[in-house]
Amino acid sequence: MSFRFVRGARTEVADGIAHYEMHQEGLGERFYRDVKRAIRAAIDDPKRYVQIERKRSRRELRRVDLGDFPFSVIYEVMPDEIVVLAIAHQSRRDEYWARRSSKRENVESHPTNGPSTPEESP
Repeated sequence: MSFRFVRGARTEVADGIAHYEMHQEGLGERFYRDVKRAIRAAIDDPKRYVQIERKRSRRELRRVDLGDFPFSVIYEVMPDEIVVLAIAHQSRRDEYWARRSSKRENVESHPTNGPSTPEESP
């Protein structure tokens, strides 16, 4: 199984890294490692994590919380991949990511887009 990012999700990773690195050297790298670990866990067992119930939606949306940071990786389970919709702060803008689509035209085109492991990306 592989993964992709929708537009905006990769930016959220970069913003989180910059934010934490500004507060303490090395903290941004820890945030990045937690994001990669969460994505890897979702790839390994995509249905293991909390399903996000939304009215009138047939999408299978799930959430993996980061270990040491108040963020979650929000993703959609597809037949052969997961699509990362957001790296969402747990206490801000509830479900702002809900309108993000996993359709191909909304996914960032990037040379590292869709590797089988998150080590190469974001």
